[in-house]
Amino acid sequence: MIGSIRIQIFNFGIEIFLKDEEIITKIKKDFDYFLVNSLNKSKKILTIKASQVENYKIDQKLIATKQTENSIYYDHGEIRYNDYYGKALTIFNYNDESVEVKYKTNNIAHELLYLLVLSRSGKYCDLHGYHKIHASAVSYNNKNLIYMMPSKGGKSTMLMELLRDEDVKIISDDTPVVNRWGRLYCFPLRIGHESDNKLFNYFPYLRDENLYEFKRSNYSKKFLVSTSELKNKIEVGEKAILVVGFRSTNENPELKKTSKLRMLKELQTHMIAGIGLPMIVEYFLQNSLIDHVRNSKILLSRILSSLFLLKKSDCYFLYTSSNTRDNSRKIMELLNEE
Repeated sequence: MIGSIRIQIFNFGIEIFLKDEEIITKIKKDFDYFLVNSLNKSKKILTIKASQVENYKIDQKLIATKQTENSIYYDHGEIRYNDYYGKALTIFNYNDESVEVKYKTNNIAHELLYLLVLSRSGKYCDLHGYHKIHASAVSYNNKNLIYMMPSKGGKSTMLMELLRDEDVKIISDDTPVVNRWGRLYCFPLRIGHESDNKLFNYFPYLRDENLYEFKRSNYSKKFLVSTSELKNKIEVGEKAILVVGFRSTNENPELKKTSKLRMLKELQTHMIAGIGLPMIVEYFLQNSLIDHVRNSKILLSRILSSLFLLKKSDCYFLYTSSNTRDNSRKIMELLNEE
C-alpha cells in the first residue's frame, strides 16, 4: 500500500508518495513542524513518487550536463535525470514540478528525499523573499540569538547546550529564515548528533524510541530526534542578536561587541552566499536564461534581507574555549542582559 506525506513550507506544498513505512516515519519526524493534512492553501506543489528498485537505467541517449562527487546529471528539455552512481536515480520534471525517485536502499532514499524537499522549497522561499541563514537560532527573554559558525564548527553543540534550559525556545538548528524586511521566522527541523549518548546527556528525558538514525553517503551516521519530542517550545522573540563563533585556544570564552560592517562580511558567507546550507544544488539550479535572472533576483533579495536584519540587530563575536558549557553560559549572560 502506498502511503503519502504532506508538507507545507511557506505556502510551498510537497506531497511524497512511497510504500516504505520506515522512510515515511523518518521523513515525518524530519519535517514534523511542517506536516499538514491538506495542501489546499499551497500556492505551488511539488509531487514526489519514490520506489525501491533492484536496477535502473536512463532510456534517453544523453550527454552529461555536469558531474559532481555525488552524482551525474543529464538534461533533456525540461527533464533532468540525476544518477547517484548506481545507488539512486531521480527524474525531475520542471514543467509540472514533479519528481520520480528510484532508489536501492532506504538510507539513500531518506537522504535524497530530505535534501530534495529542502532544495525545492528553498528555491520557492528564496523567490518569494524568505531566506535561510546557515546558523543555529534560539529565543530567550524575548531575544533571538542567531549563532553562526562554519560547518563542523559547533553550532549544533551550542544549540543543545542552550536547550538544556527548557525555557530556551527553538527557532532552528541549522537554518532560521529571514524575510526580505529582516523579520525572523522559525524553521525547526530534527536535531542530531553523531553520539546517541550525547543526546541523552543533553536531554535526559529522552528514551531510545525517541531517536532514529540518519545514515549519510559522505558523512558519519547521526542519531536524530524530532523537535516535537523536546520540552522546549518553538517560538520567535522580538530583538535580534547576531553572534559569530570562532574557535580559539582561550582558556575562557570571550564575547566582544563588533560593528555592523564586520558582521555584514559574515552574513555574506552564511546568508547571502548561503555556504553550508543543506540542499542539493542540482535541484536548485537550472541551466536556463530565465533561471539565471531568477537567481540574480534571489541574490539581490538576500542582500536586502541581510541589511534589514543587520539594521535591527546587536552584533558580537564569540571566541570559544574548549569547554562547551562555559561557551553556552557566556551566551546566556548576553541573553539575560536587560
